[in-house]
Amino acid sequence: MKSGGAPQPDNGERAAPQTPKRPKRRLKNVLAVFLVVAVASGGLYAYVRLSSPFILALEPAVAEPGSVIRIIGSNFGDRQGDSRVIMDGVEPTRSSYRSWTATAIDIAVPPTVDSGLVRVYTSHGASNPAMFLSAALLPLVVSSSSGVKSP
Repeated sequence: MKSGGAPQPDNGERAAPQTPKRPKRRLKNVLAVFLVVAVASGGLYAYVRLSSPFILALEPAVAEPGSVIRIIGSNFGDRQGDSRVIMDGVEPTRSSYRSWTATAIDIAVPPTVDSGLVRVYTSHGASNPAMFLSAALLPLVVSSSSGVKSP
């Protein structure tokens, strides 16, 4: 047997080199921690996404400035608090809000709003955009038999 090396067999054959054993338990622990962090991160992301406001519809989606529309959706919050609506880049005044619930917001369309996107902003983030059309900007349809009509 040579000093400092692996034991050699007595019959003159060379032994296969020994590979160092890696602790399998440590690898399993690292994978378990990674999995827990990934699930926790995904769970946190899913929670944030689920609690963000979501606009399902505007009723009506076409209206005159000054008229009241209803924003229907979810996760708006039971009270307005610091939450707000932005319509075509315009933030309506506090007096424009008629009612606010977790699933519906009634709001008067500001006179300066043209057609554009509507979003709800809460402490959980911004909603998806919904398209609003100003009836004042829609073209009139002229019919020779009945005069002027609006679409």
